[in-house]
Amino acid sequence: MKEKKPVIPILKAEPRDDDPTMLKVWCPFCLCYHLHGRSEGHRVAHCPPELNTPFEKTGYYIALDPEAFRKKNRIRKPRWY
Repeated sequence: MKEKKPVIPILKAEPRDDDPTMLKVWCPFCLCYHLHGRSEGHRVAHCPPELNTPFEKTGYYIALDPEAFRKKNRIRKPRWY
């Protein structure tokens, strides 16, 4: 029998308030933002181990949320594009 590969979720990233060139994602398990560098892609979760979240095993992908950039008056793509 073939082993199932885990499904890795995608979280929408928005610019950080303190540094708009960096990103933050909302964690539905920790109920807080996790802070990350400026590129999209796979990330290791920053969830506290005692929460034992599904992200602990798989991590997650982050993808830019264009709507979040528009809301912060960043109509252009971020400068790292």
